[in-house]
Amino acid sequence: MKPLVIEVKTFRSHGLDVYRVMVNGTMLNEYLSPELANSKARAYLRAWSSQILIR
Repeated sequence: MKPLVIEVKTFRSHGLDVYRVMVNGTMLNEYLSPELANSKARAYLRAWSSQILIR
């Protein structure tokens, strides 16, 4: 199984800071709030780890 890499990256888009949640280099979604982006990244990690425990 390859390692899971979850990142929140900051980009400039149309003059605004945009926070992208990336999983293994693939963008899941963009948010305008860093707190919301971090919350979504943590939620993805919890969902992923619960799948591992179920298997």
